Amino acid sequence: RAATNGSDAARLPASDEEDDDEDEDIVVRRPPRGTAVAGDASGGSTSETVRVHIEDVLEWCIEYGAVPALWLRSSHAWYKLLNPAPEYAKCHEPVRTRFEVCARAYILASTMSPRAATYKVIIKLLSMEYGTMHGHSEEEVLAVKDFVIEQAASLEDHTLLKTGFLKMLKERQRREKEDAGASGADLVVGRKWIPEPLDAAEESLLMSRAHKAVLRLMKQ
Repeated sequence: RAATNGSDAARLPASDEEDDDEDEDIVVRRPPRGTAVAGDASGGSTSETVRVHIEDVLEWCIEYGAVPALWLRSSHAWYKLLNPAPEYAKCHEPVRTRFEVCARAYILASTMSPRAATYKVIIKLLSMEYGTMHGHSEEEVLAVKDFVIEQAASLEDHTLLKTGFLKMLKERQRREKEDAGASGADLVVGRKWIPEPLDAAEESLLMSRAHKAVLRLMKQ
């Protein structure tokens, strides 16, 4: 189901270019269908409903605040996502996780001092249910940390960005990038160069090439 609303001032595009999650791609490939509840001028909704089939989903966005919301934008209107139909549950779940982690982290950051909003405290609170939102484990939060960091940096309000929780996420992100850059590289200890160990196939190939080189030298 979806609720239409005419105001889009507080919405932040949920772009995550580094993540090519196949489940998320389904959201774009499968045109959403459902029941739209018409919005009124005050931002609420009326009892009028209509079946909709959205062919061109341009983006999905998060509306931050005390009552956060998840939106889809087409070339014609904004649609506030409510309850997914069973056939959309699988592709909706990864989007819902990102939405709920970001929205709740922002609410917590807005109601706590940066000193109190530590990584440990926020992780514990995120693991609990909040209204209709699910609880999310530390593993689930870390799986979407790149997206959370991107969203926090994009917000005009830097409250979330200043928390110990966000600083720890950024530190973990930095460590992962360093580890990824170091994998496969040769090591240098002091002034001594230590090559990366070869596996059996690589060692066999290297010995074969060395043997051929020796034979060529002996012929010369």
